[in-house]
Amino acid sequence: MKERKKSVNWYIAATHFLTAGFAIPFLGALVIGVALDIAGVNIIGTIGDIVNLLIKTVLLFLGVIYSARYLNKTYVIENANSVINFSTIYSAVLNVIALFFFSTSENFTVNIVGSILLVVVFYFGSKKYVVANAQSPTISTSPVQK
Repeated sequence: MKERKKSVNWYIAATHFLTAGFAIPFLGALVIGVALDIAGVNIIGTIGDIVNLLIKTVLLFLGVIYSARYLNKTYVIENANSVINFSTIYSAVLNVIALFFFSTSENFTVNIVGSILLVVVFYFGSKKYVVANAQSPTISTSPVQK
């Protein structure tokens, strides 16, 4: 069995956010987008934004599940609430930045609701699946220490 690393909470949270909130949704959206493009499907306007939001939400939730499993196998998590709070803050801040840089004025309300929904799904999904596992005897140190 692979030894789990002990790292600081902000580092584990950054790993969680980058895996669950960025990598998995990006790769999933890329695959779905290419498949829809090949099929010739093009949904635009408010309906397209809502469909896009639903796809992002499902991909984010699947990313949270995958990331939580990865964190449990890779890291010793002493305080799961701290990891969840840090990663939710990362998610909220980057969603606000993306909202202002990448949203258009025609569907700004849908984008605001979508950003709030994504942060809420990320938080509650993380709350359910990221758990403390510090009682394990297999601990090695990583470069990032307390």
